[in-house]
Amino acid sequence: MAAGPDDIHRLIDAFQSVRDGFVDDKEAVIAIYSFVSPKHDARITAYSKAINVLNSLQLAFTFISKHLLHGQWWEAVARSPIPDSDKQIYANEFANFTKVAFVQELFLSIESSLRLFLRAIDPAACNGGMAEFKSIYECLFRSRLSAVPSNGIALLDLLRLVRNTMGRLSLELGIQDHSLTLGTFSFTSLTGVGKHATITEGVFQPHFHKRSTANSGSPRVRIIPSTDQDSLFQRAA
Repeated sequence: MAAGPDDIHRLIDAFQSVRDGFVDDKEAVIAIYSFVSPKHDARITAYSKAINVLNSLQLAFTFISKHLLHGQWWEAVARSPIPDSDKQIYANEFANFTKVAFVQELFLSIESSLRLFLRAIDPAACNGGMAEFKSIYECLFRSRLSAVPSNGIALLDLLRLVRNTMGRLSLELGIQDHSLTLGTFSFTSLTGVGKHATITEGVFQPHFHKRSTANSGSPRVRIIPSTDQDSLFQRAA
């Protein structure tokens, strides 16, 4: 593993600011819609899911930095001596597992929340919210929400393609080749070949963790539909 404890700590700090942004926005939504019980509000549930995913990611990073990268920990837990080369393999595999789990869990939390939103707003749309995910968020962002992030559909396209090309999903699910460009960031998923995805990195900064207040809001707060739809976002007790 090329990264050392200090590198991992920097990642933890970076994701902490993202998590704090979600917490601030969640509290802002609770304050704005105080007449709705947070336990029954699907919007609050959506924030909580994302926060839980980021909490788990930080815990995994902490485990890597505090334990897997230190020989003393291996000596304390091993029932028999473990070669240094094997320790490296185990640490690398856990890091890869963490990356895949983060993308999958983040995707699932977003997908389940947006399906819930669409079913609450329009129960008949997109086959009762059971259609393919792309049609769900396109329907929401293009015709059902009063305000949406400017690159919302492109960002979800990117996340969906990354998620589908992790591991061997692109081959097993028969997903076709796709290319997506967002600003200077390009992503191409390839099927039927040994390499499933290629990514050309550029300046890609969605600025998705701006802080908010109950008065000014944030990009995530503004995604919420107008007041006449508030009652539709309550989950059944």
